[in-house]
Amino acid sequence: MEAALLRYGDDPVLWRILGQARLALELPVDGIAALLEAQALQPSSEVHTTIEVTYLHLAEEAVQSGDDRQAELTLVEGIEQLVDSAKLHIALARLYMRFGAHDDAVRLLLRARELDSTLATTIDRKSNRRNSS
Repeated sequence: MEAALLRYGDDPVLWRILGQARLALELPVDGIAALLEAQALQPSSEVHTTIEVTYLHLAEEAVQSGDDRQAELTLVEGIEQLVDSAKLHIALARLYMRFGAHDDAVRLLLRARELDSTLATTIDRKSNRRNSS
C-alpha cells in the first residue's frame, strides 16, 4: 500500500486502506495519520468516525492504565484534528470533571452542544449538576 501511495499519493481510498491496515496492525498513531490524509483528500463520515473512535479508544486505554495526562493529550490532539467532534469534547469534559476542572468541563460540554444539538438534554443535565454543586 505504501508503495502504491508513492505513485498515487492523492488517492484517498489508498490512504483509507492504509489507515485501516495500520489500525489492524495495532499501529494507531500511524493509522490515524493515514486516515487524516484520506479525510483531507476526500471527507467521509466513515473515516471521521474511525478516527474519532480510535482517539476515544486510545484515551480510554490511557485512563485504564492510570495515565490521565496521556488521556488528556490524546483527546486534545483528537479535538485539534476533528474540531467538530462532539464525542471528543464530551470525553475530555468527563476527564476534566474527574480532575475537578469544572469550568473547563462546562466549556467543552457547551461546545459539544453547539456541535450536536441532539446532545443538548444530556449536556444541560451535566452542566446543571455542576452548577448545583
